[in-house]
Amino acid sequence: MQDVGENFVWTVRSYECAPDGKVTFANICNYLQEAASINAEHLGFSKSNFDEENLNVTWVMTRMRVRLTRRANWNETVRIFTFPRPARRIVAWRDFIIYDGEDKEIGRASTEWMMIDMSTRRPVAIPAFVSERANLTREPVFTEALGFKLAGDVFPEEHGYEITAAPSDIDLNGHVNNVRYITWIFDAIGSQFDALDFEIVFKGEALLGTKVRVDTIKEGDTIFARIKSTSDNVFAKINPFA
Repeated sequence: MQDVGENFVWTVRSYECAPDGKVTFANICNYLQEAASINAEHLGFSKSNFDEENLNVTWVMTRMRVRLTRRANWNETVRIFTFPRPARRIVAWRDFIIYDGEDKEIGRASTEWMMIDMSTRRPVAIPAFVSERANLTREPVFTEALGFKLAGDVFPEEHGYEITAAPSDIDLNGHVNNVRYITWIFDAIGSQFDALDFEIVFKGEALLGTKVRVDTIKEGDTIFARIKSTSDNVFAKINPFA
């Protein structure tokens, strides 16, 4: 059975690095997102493929888990191997393995996706051909199920880090790009700490001009964050491990 996974190679640029000389976590996620988009296009189920067929649908990421052993340095080569896994009704999965220039594994990632109607912004069933073209020869990169829980789900009531979604935050789907949420969270924390295990759940869409607040709380060695609008719509929850 054919392996439909695909490799993508990047060289870490200086403008993708934090002050410590290592690629930012958000830019790692940008690499993953781009690899996913191109591989999906090659397999015939990317947004551009749907547009060519006049299908008014697109993919939206609903969850991302990234686990690293280290962040790559400036000018270092990073190779990402990605493959889709079979979908179930309205949820699809895609996995990634991250290697350095010496072909040593330095990270893994897994993502969950839904397909939405661009007019209604509501989920639609994923076409059968997506699973038919997915990778049937590889196991998931994580043996444990994705998912996390913040005890009590309590965040401080004091004023959080506030942002208004700007034009530069908006992507091809007309909403804030998922990686921008990650950037906002690191900005709220106040540093590009060396996160090694990071999971985010996307629970809604922020559009151009949406005013949001990022609240953070620390439990032990874990930092939790929540992004919400002033009307209390929760857009994302995240738990990065320092």
